[in-house]
Amino acid sequence: PLSPYRVALRRDADSVTLTGHLPDAASRERVLAALRPRFVRERVVDRTRLAEGAPPNLVALLETAIPQFATLASGELAVADREVTLSGDSLYPESGRRLRAAFPATLPAAWRASVRISTPGVPERRDGETCRRDLAAATRAHPLRFSPGSSALSPDFYPVLDAVAALAKLCPDLKIEVAAHLDPPGSQLAKPQT
Repeated sequence: PLSPYRVALRRDADSVTLTGHLPDAASRERVLAALRPRFVRERVVDRTRLAEGAPPNLVALLETAIPQFATLASGELAVADREVTLSGDSLYPESGRRLRAAFPATLPAAWRASVRISTPGVPERRDGETCRRDLAAATRAHPLRFSPGSSALSPDFYPVLDAVAALAKLCPDLKIEVAAHLDPPGSQLAKPQT
């Protein structure tokens, strides 16, 4: 019997490759049957060998993990004895967070999981205090003041607005309030210019 007993799935741009060992031909067919409906556009490549020593519930574990593995844009599902590692790239931050939270709970009893999911091009979220401090710093350096009688954005506003927009993406829970005053009624500035 093999020890450690390993099997892995690797997803690339155009293929899914199954490597390592499986206990018998029926197990191999069950794993391939779980893969094929999830990966209709990718080529499924089977490079497994048959060997004794598989941990209990290995095939059930793979059948449970494959649908979650299929949500990744690219990545790997690796099994070594009773340890499972799911790693890769998710297209959407929320999907990656959900997968990190849910994957360990779906495994059969006595299995340990580690999950490393990233979303390329999406920076990590910041805590509320850091967001407030960064927003204050971005707007303190250059307060946004309109010309009297005008509500037009001037070009010197754009860098500050870009910084605030970038910060809002990192801090989705941050509430940004915009306040302004109007020119007094009856003043020369309150009348529209012709």
